Parts: sequence; structure tokens; C-alpha cells
Amino acid sequence: MPVSMNPIRSYRKQHGLSQTAFGRLVGLPQTTVSSYESGVRNPSHRTAKRIHDKTNGELPIHALLPDIFANSYVQAHDLRQPITQKEVESTEVV
Repeated sequence: MPVSMNPIRSYRKQHGLSQTAFGRLVGLPQTTVSSYESGVRNPSHRTAKRIHDKTNGELPIHALLPDIFANSYVQAHDLRQPITQKEVESTEVV
């Protein structure tokens, strides 16, 4: 099953924008756009709001912020897949 595309990358592709051009649109350096798309970093709430505003609401704030329940959320199709040792070891317990 394909992994869903990052919302910033999806927006850029739909509008034919490079990371640099998107960065100019929203006031961010290309390196920051790249780190958001790759998941290395997440935008702050303030930055997510600015991106939302500069894209005329096409990128909703909630889509730009990290999923605080990402590690505990299990999708239905995941229940049919055995968990790997790597997944067990990488699971953070809070």
C-alpha cells in the first residue's frame, strides 16, 4: 500500500513549484522546506499558520503539524501485518 505523500510536497507538485519557489512563497529557505517534506523537522504552529495563509488555505494547519498520536495509532490494514523486531525496538514508550 503506498505511503501518502507529504502535504507540502503534494501541494508543490500540484502547483508545479520547486522547493525553492515554495519557500519563497511562504518565506522559508529551501533547506527548511526539504526538512519538512522529509520529516526531519516539523513546522511550528506559527509557521504552519503562515503556510496555511500563504497558500490561501489549501494547506490546512492540521495537515502540517505532527501527529502527536502517530506512534500509538494503528491503522486497520496494519492489524493484518505481523510486527517486525525493528518496529518493536523503535517503538517509544511514554
